[in-house]
Amino acid sequence: MKVPYFRWSKTWDHDHCDFCWATFSEYENDLHEGYVTEDKHTWICPECYKDFKEMSALFLCRKT
Repeated sequence: MKVPYFRWSKTWDHDHCDFCWATFSEYENDLHEGYVTEDKHTWICPECYKDFKEMSALFLCRKT
């Protein structure tokens, strides 16, 4: 499931999709939701998730 983007540190202002390098942040023109790994440090944008769904599902968080 998609989750809202969150900053994992007060000093951290953005992350990137691990596949296409799209930017996740709280800024207006960036992505605001996506898929994240269990350690909450690796983000995948919705478009790349669709393209790599089977591989991505192996290591992404799932809401229960």
